[in-house]
Amino acid sequence: DEAHSMWESRVEGLKATLSATEAHAQALDQELGMRPTAAQVEDLRHQIRLLQAVRYNTSLEAEDDDKMQNGAKADGDVRTGAASSLDSALLAKNRHLEHELTMARLKTVDMSNELDTALTRISDLEEAAAKQQALVDRLEEDLLASRGAFQAPTGSGGPPATLGDEPL
Repeated sequence: DEAHSMWESRVEGLKATLSATEAHAQALDQELGMRPTAAQVEDLRHQIRLLQAVRYNTSLEAEDDDKMQNGAKADGDVRTGAASSLDSALLAKNRHLEHELTMARLKTVDMSNELDTALTRISDLEEAAAKQQALVDRLEEDLLASRGAFQAPTGSGGPPATLGDEPL
């Protein structure tokens, strides 16, 4: 009886160990199921290279040539023709946008230079207009002064002095 209970407790212990091992194996299976496959990892690497190429405006073809020369397998490349055309389209779009940005920056510099030139011209014209206005004012004063010299003195700005009904 004692041997039988010893074997039963040992069997129960082994069953508990087996159950714990199965639970651990199931947890490992779930963890492995959540991890990306080798193809997914390669696809993610390709996407990273693509983003870097778009960001730094480099060519993916040069990287692919380097991989082939270093002995990388062409079979491991998970890209399809559509992905390659997408890569090319993104790189072309990036180059086009960089070109437009450069052109816009150049145009901004040109416009800034034109603005500076126009502001300088406006300043010069305003200065010339002020000089001309001062000259006009001086000429008007001289004209009024010369008219006043030909007319008889009127006193304090009243009507011209008269002697009887005739002006002096």
